[in-house]
Amino acid sequence: MNEKNDISHILQQLGLNNLEAEVYQCLLSTNGVTAYKIGKQLNKPTANVYKAIDRLTSLGAVMTEAGENTLCVAVSPEEFLDNRIDAYSNLADKAKKKLAKPEPVERNEGVYNIRSAELAISKAIEMINNAQQIIVLDVFPQPLEILLPHIQNAANNGIEVYLQSYEKVKTKKIKQVVTEGSQEVIKFWSSQQLNLVCDGNSSLLALFNRSLTQIYQCYWSRSLYISCMNHMGFMREHLFHRLFALDKEQELPTKVMRMLNKHKVFHKSSILGQVELFDKYSITR
Repeated sequence: MNEKNDISHILQQLGLNNLEAEVYQCLLSTNGVTAYKIGKQLNKPTANVYKAIDRLTSLGAVMTEAGENTLCVAVSPEEFLDNRIDAYSNLADKAKKKLAKPEPVERNEGVYNIRSAELAISKAIEMINNAQQIIVLDVFPQPLEILLPHIQNAANNGIEVYLQSYEKVKTKKIKQVVTEGSQEVIKFWSSQQLNLVCDGNSSLLALFNRSLTQIYQCYWSRSLYISCMNHMGFMREHLFHRLFALDKEQELPTKVMRMLNKHKVFHKSSILGQVELFDKYSITR
């Protein structure tokens, strides 16, 4: 995708259609031109160009000069986009008020597929901010960087936080453990993982690409059974890696270490489903 098409794609995501995006970009390169000339330059029907200019004018992207031959002038991208941000913000505030309604009487315990990376991150932040008792996380470095201020705030407010990370980060009041063999794990995966359980009643499992711009898989649920099972599983993982860390300090008996080394943890076993998962999402597939 060339730069012009890339810009056009972004403008379309902001609410313009394809022709409106083309007309706006065309006008940015002129000091004022008629709709007729724009149509000729873009090889588009004049009537369609007039419609595009009318809408761009209503959106605050274009100004038209009064006169016999109406000249069209583009508003600067800074001014236009700042105004769009304000407009979207006001609309979002109105929508929140209109759509606000009481929580349903019965708990919704469905399992939901999330396809937006932005939604997955915002859902995780919402879960952390609403936690009342305990938060358990298994999270790779990039999502952790985004979530850390919210996690730290929860810990400061008295919420128990158990964090399994893949590099040491500076925290206070958080029970943090670095995954055994974390550097090898990070090199192995072609993805970023975020696994989160709050209060044993809501959970989110997300697998992103490395830049956090795309979701491979993500499931969010308020199922009590699923969330409790995830809570217990991640708590065991947390304990397991704490025990491994103790071995480095020579505090674990030989028999305990033998048991830990034989335990079928995620990175040391070859269960069929794990082999398929590794084959699909590891760098060395």
